[in-house]
Amino acid sequence: MSVAVDEIRAYMAEKSALFGENGSVNFFELLGVPDDATSDLIQQTYFQAVKKIHPDQLDRVGAAELKPEAGELFQKLTEAYETLHDVRKRAVYIREAVKVAEGGPTVSSEDEARIYAHRASVMLKRSQFTEAEDFCRRALEACPDDFNYKLDLVWTLFQNPNIAGAVQDEEVQPILEGILKQHPGNARALYFMALYYKGKDQLNRERRFLVQALNVDPNYRDVQREMRLLEMRLRKRKKSIIGKLADLLASKGKKKKGGS
Repeated sequence: MSVAVDEIRAYMAEKSALFGENGSVNFFELLGVPDDATSDLIQQTYFQAVKKIHPDQLDRVGAAELKPEAGELFQKLTEAYETLHDVRKRAVYIREAVKVAEGGPTVSSEDEARIYAHRASVMLKRSQFTEAEDFCRRALEACPDDFNYKLDLVWTLFQNPNIAGAVQDEEVQPILEGILKQHPGNARALYFMALYYKGKDQLNRERRFLVQALNVDPNYRDVQREMRLLEMRLRKRKKSIIGKLADLLASKGKKKKGGS
């Protein structure tokens, strides 16, 4: 066996030894950075770590059999990086760890919801839609009145290709209508309502909510992009209707000439 493979095995064994029986691990120890590490150092260390166990590297040194274990470690390293690289998420993580060490309550409801929301975003980036939805619902359980977590759930349901339109009618529409009733000027809710009607091919309603969202936030890039796409669809549909009408008139003209 090559020296490179031995080094990778040793590295993975070293990291695996940091995990507790329940799979918990100190993110700072996992990445090998101090508690006061800068975001740049965390990023640099993370890139160096995952480079060692990247699938291309494993294939290169003839260690393809390590891919399953390396994949699990890669996911945990990524979770640690995404938590510690973000200053706000790192503060929540440290506060939770301190409370656990002191034997107090782990986190407040607000912090618990933020942690679940972060986990949901991580799962969504990995296209793990079921897990993302579950974490969104846990965030809502912790803070049921926070409309931002309701919007996170709506977005997660939108992203899941396996969610049927009936589910959106039963859950998404009522959520958005409820939010807009209390917060009629919420640009994100207006944008999501436009997407809801886009899925139902109700272009006029989609456009109405996009216009409202832009009135609230003229610089909302997602809305600007969606508006451009909508205008393209409307122009295409208009041309199609005009073309069909022209064909119909031409057909009637030919019949009239043939009958005269």
